[in-house]
Amino acid sequence: MIRVIVVPVGGDLLRYEEVEPTMEGLKPLLDGGWLEVIGGDNWSAYLDEEGKIKGLPVNGRATRLAHHLGWRGMQGDVLCGPVIFLGPPDEEGEDTSVPDHVRVIATALGICG
Repeated sequence: MIRVIVVPVGGDLLRYEEVEPTMEGLKPLLDGGWLEVIGGDNWSAYLDEEGKIKGLPVNGRATRLAHHLGWRGMQGDVLCGPVIFLGPPDEEGEDTSVPDHVRVIATALGICG
């Protein structure tokens, strides 16, 4: 099990969850979408690969957090739908728990309490 931060769209509360680091454990947190990964130094995040095509709403809080963590998507790019933040892959390529610095930055941005 790994600990992740789920940033839902809109005003719903951010959630900390313990999940199996598998497709079966992560996909339900994205309402079943295919996983797309983004990341930076010492963090990664999953979102619905087809979120924009499906017309999922922009997730402004997750986009802000990703930018503050160093994500440099294409000019004007945004994250759509729920986003799962976690740690970087380990030496075997397995997902790891969300690092403390991600929680600290999310708190500083007012994304979580």
